[in-house]
Amino acid sequence: MTPEALPDAALTAPAAVGAAPRPGRVVRLPGVYRPQTDTLLLALAMRREGIGPGKDLLDLCTGSGALALHAARLGARVTRLGARA
Repeated sequence: MTPEALPDAALTAPAAVGAAPRPGRVVRLPGVYRPQTDTLLLALAMRREGIGPGKDLLDLCTGSGALALHAARLGARVTRLGARA
């Protein structure tokens, strides 16, 4: 699946116990920043870099929270902060 095929997608979906998270969808409210084409690339980098149990992750300007949700599904402790005007 290419990032272009994920217009509103995130990388969080329920997975079987012990299975890696798989692509899914995030419902976002109007006006919330939409996941971009690099969301998939960043999520794959999280997995490659070992984000998971025992890791802390800070997601600033989180927008839809897609990457924060993905990190949480991988087992990381996540703090997410978004800015609203």
